[in-house]
Amino acid sequence: TSLADVQPSTITPQSTTYKVDSTDFVLGAYQAVEYKYRIEKGGTMLFSWKADGGTVLFDQHSEPEGAPAGYAESFDRREANEAHGTYTAPFSGIHGWYWLNTTDQDATITLKSAGFYNISHEFRDGQPTKNKMFQ
Repeated sequence: TSLADVQPSTITPQSTTYKVDSTDFVLGAYQAVEYKYRIEKGGTMLFSWKADGGTVLFDQHSEPEGAPAGYAESFDRREANEAHGTYTAPFSGIHGWYWLNTTDQDATITLKSAGFYNISHEFRDGQPTKNKMFQ
């Protein structure tokens, strides 16, 4: 009978299977990149990233669907050489990171994630450069 007492909030059913992504970004001196996933409200993601070459300034943030251009909500902003965790989308939209190499040496960022997303977007200099579809 204890199985019948499971709280509904401990399991969040999803309508699709989870996706897995692994990608590397090479940032030259003082260069930046943004990488974001399209996640629906309540969708979750497990992530781990590491910067080889020192610390980087990063901002983990989300842009709600239908928000004005340039609007984002930040959830973690600091300088580090790695971060690991889980993320649950508070709203539908694009969710991810901005990394800035604040050194005069190249830095490589390796990101690994698994979650309920269907597309990723890469931005350099504020412009989209690549999209990756997940099946």
